[in-house]
Amino acid sequence: MFGTSEDHSDDSIGGIEVNISLDEWDKKTLLAQEREMLGLYVSDHPLFGVEHVLAMSTSMPISGVAEASDGSIVTLGGLVSSVQLKTTKRSGDRWAIVALEDLEGVVEVMVWPNTFNKVAAMLNEDAILLMKVRIDKRDDEGPRVAALEISVPDISAAYSGPVNIYIPETRVNAAVMDSLRQILSAHPGTTEVHLTVVQAEKFVSVKTDDKLRVAPSPSLFADLKALLGAACLEAPTLQPT
Repeated sequence: MFGTSEDHSDDSIGGIEVNISLDEWDKKTLLAQEREMLGLYVSDHPLFGVEHVLAMSTSMPISGVAEASDGSIVTLGGLVSSVQLKTTKRSGDRWAIVALEDLEGVVEVMVWPNTFNKVAAMLNEDAILLMKVRIDKRDDEGPRVAALEISVPDISAAYSGPVNIYIPETRVNAAVMDSLRQILSAHPGTTEVHLTVVQAEKFVSVKTDDKLRVAPSPSLFADLKALLGAACLEAPTLQPT
């Protein structure tokens, strides 16, 4: 029905010769070729496997920039997909427009001279960066995003779970716990969730329903931070009495 399974000695398809190396390209080379020829990644994405680590250090996924309020200062993280170098007309100072992308969106970030001079060496295509930015929405051209600080995240160990959530004892009530359950249910997956209630002098582990396993993602972490605060994914330091 789908043709024969005969082996053909010539390396051709429809009369067109095809030469394919038997040595598989390494991941970085393959992705670079896809980006160059197609303008996007097809077989994989450089952030797969590290996106969860990145999300732990960010305020929101890049897709959240459109909904952020004017003047917001947030931390974004992602892959540098392009760098446009610029020069100011008056003083000749260098600056750049950097396209930063994660798995949910892309945003252009203005890196003005004062910041550019400190971080120029980091601004390379395919670099994975964290950017503390200011979002300006005072005109009708859409949000303008300007970098305040830029750093390289530690992604030496990809996120492997479980998802650890820390909630102050003062926030534990029926409404918050119901909202938490709804968030976890909205991101179903196979990763365990460990919930810890932070009391004045100790941590108290709370068993979660095994059915509330999740798929870690920037969206999940953003939802958790919106409900419980920006530090809810990091173990706090207990204050000695």
